[in-house]
Amino acid sequence: MKNESLIGQQGIGSVYAGPQGALKTSEQIDAFIAKGSGKGLFTLPTTFLKCAGAPLKMTFTTLSRLKNSGKRDAFDLQFMTPFANRVFTVPVYNDFVVNRWAEQGVTVNYQRELTAIDAAAKQAYFTDLNGSVFKEDYDFIHVVPPMSAPDAVRHSGLTWQEGPFAHDWLEVDQYTLQHRRYPNIFGIGDVAGIPLGKTAASVKLQAPVLESNILSYLTGSELTAKFNGYTSCPLITAIGKAVLAEFGYGNVLMPSFGFIDPTEESWAVWVMEEKMLQPAYNAMLLGKV
Repeated sequence: MKNESLIGQQGIGSVYAGPQGALKTSEQIDAFIAKGSGKGLFTLPTTFLKCAGAPLKMTFTTLSRLKNSGKRDAFDLQFMTPFANRVFTVPVYNDFVVNRWAEQGVTVNYQRELTAIDAAAKQAYFTDLNGSVFKEDYDFIHVVPPMSAPDAVRHSGLTWQEGPFAHDWLEVDQYTLQHRRYPNIFGIGDVAGIPLGKTAASVKLQAPVLESNILSYLTGSELTAKFNGYTSCPLITAIGKAVLAEFGYGNVLMPSFGFIDPTEESWAVWVMEEKMLQPAYNAMLLGKV
């Protein structure tokens, strides 16, 4: 967001603004529910984004909180996606989410990109693919800002020059992670301009590929290690339930646990999300996993 100070005010929330932003967002949802009725809007940007499931999780968890309040029917929840026919890249999960929201009374509005907010009036402005602008009143809105690599990367001349990653993400080969124009440069993590991989689980799989290929490059050998696009997203579908979405390039499902169905929601996946991920992240940052 261009003005993060608005988070926590006038019904505006965004969990992408860090821990304090997430806390303020939760407080805004509490205030929204306490009103007893109202309209909630949940957004998605046109850009690639960190943890593409987070905007969906925010919608699902808010639905759970509304249901627990006993006043779900008094609230109008709408999801605004800038794309013509999807809310998530992988078809099997996209269909699951859209069908579940239809059952839960969530309206999905396609071709709606958030372009402005009048915080004082609690009005949001959305633009469609033709440039037409639509105004929506809201009582709560969850904003997912457009994303890119940091400015140091964006302004370095190392980003893609054309295509969907142009001028925003590091130009690397999606398999070897080597820069396509400067072979002595490699990319890992969220800055990389590849179709998938903006999750911590992806970085864990990218690291050995990067290490192997850097060593191969330094010795003049062929780069044989390949990243398969592995991405993991414990997709919360309700407070107490989640789906462990694991997939790679080509939208191929890549389950890690034989006892967990990658298309079924369960309490076990919720426990993994709630209890295990933070320790796992910390261990990964310390190089222990």
